[in-house]
Amino acid sequence: MKAKLFIVAVLFLTHVLPVVKAQTEVRVSVCVGEERLTDLLTEEQKNSVTHLTITGTMAEEDYAFIRTNRLKRIVELNLRDADIETLPEHAFDFEWGDSYTGNVLKVILPPSLKHVSDYGLCVRRNHCDFVLTGRFPTLGKNVYCSDAVDEQDVRRVSVTSESGNDFIKQQDGALFSPDGTILYFVSHEYGFVVPPGTKIIYGNVFEGTHPLLIDLPEGIDSIGSRAFANLEWVARTCLYCDPLGYMICRASTPPKLGEDVFKGNNYNSVYVPDESVGMYETTEGWDNCMIGLSGLSYLGINQPRTNSESLSVKKVGDNIKLKSSKRMDNIKCYSLNGRMMHDVDVHAREAVLNDRLLKTMSLVFVRFEDGTSEAIKLKL
Repeated sequence: MKAKLFIVAVLFLTHVLPVVKAQTEVRVSVCVGEERLTDLLTEEQKNSVTHLTITGTMAEEDYAFIRTNRLKRIVELNLRDADIETLPEHAFDFEWGDSYTGNVLKVILPPSLKHVSDYGLCVRRNHCDFVLTGRFPTLGKNVYCSDAVDEQDVRRVSVTSESGNDFIKQQDGALFSPDGTILYFVSHEYGFVVPPGTKIIYGNVFEGTHPLLIDLPEGIDSIGSRAFANLEWVARTCLYCDPLGYMICRASTPPKLGEDVFKGNNYNSVYVPDESVGMYETTEGWDNCMIGLSGLSYLGINQPRTNSESLSVKKVGDNIKLKSSKRMDNIKCYSLNGRMMHDVDVHAREAVLNDRLLKTMSLVFVRFEDGTSEAIKLKL
C-alpha cells in the first residue's frame, strides 16, 4: 500500500504539478506598432495570459484594450522596453469587472517615462502596483484617481521603485529622491510623519488619502501642486462632528505652494509654530485654506496642556490617566503610521490606559458626549 502511495506521489510531482504550473502562469511577449494589441493576441491568450510584456510604441487603442479588462488573468504587465515618454489621460483608469479574480496587477513602467497625465494611474475595485525603473515622472491632476467620493473609489494604487533604481530611494513605504530632500509618494493611507531633511513635498503625494496625521518637518520649503487635494480626514464620529485628523507644519516660514494644493480638502486643523501664525494667516495660499492655525506642542506626561482646557494627561505607575472637564464618550489610540492600538468606550470624565499598549509617540483621539472631539499627540 505504501509503495502504491509512493508511486502516486512521484507521478503527481513529476507529471501533474508541471501541468498545473503551466496552466497558472502564461507568459506572452508582443511588439506593438503597426499592429494593435488586440490583434496581436489570440483569444486564448487574452483569456489565459498572466505575464504580458509589451515593446514598441503603444497607441490609445492599446491602453483602451487594457482598460476594458480584456486580459482576464493578468498579474504582470511589463512595459520596461516600451517606447513611452508620456502616459496619456486615463491610461490605466479602469475598474475590474465581475470576472476579476483578486489578482494584484503589477505594471512595470519604462525608464523613458517622463510624465503621467490626468487620471493616468486611476484604478478602482482592485489594487495595482506601478513599479518605477527610472526617474519619478511629473504628474497631472487626479493621477491616483483621488476625486473619489465613496469607499469603493479610495486610492487603490501603490508606486514602488525597482531594486537598483539609482534615481529613487524607497524607505518606510515612501519614495524619496536619492538625497532624501524630495518626498515623491507615500503609501501610508492613514498618515505619515515626514522625516527631517525633507525639503520638498512633490505634487499629488497625499492626494485622495484618508489620513489621521500629516506631520511636516521644519525644513520644508515648498509643496507641489495638489499635494493635499481631496483629503478625507479620519474620521467623522457623527453627522455634524468635525473630522479628527490634522496636519502639522513645523516650518517657521510658510512653504511655497503649487496650484490647488488644498483643493477639495475637508481638513480640520493645521498647526504651525506659535510665532509663525501671523505669517501663515497673511501668506497667499495658506490664508484661504487653513483652519484653526495655532501652535501644537508635543504633549508629554505630567506636562500641562498648551492648546486645550478640557483635557489633562498624567502618568500613574504603568498607566496613563486622562482627565477631562466634560464627559468622554470614546478614546482611540493610533500609532503614527495609522495602526489602531486601543479603542474603548468611556462615558466618564476620567479614563486609564495601559502605556504598554501605546508606542513612544502615539495619536490619541477623544470623542466627548457633547459631540465634540479632540486629538492629541502623546509623547511618552
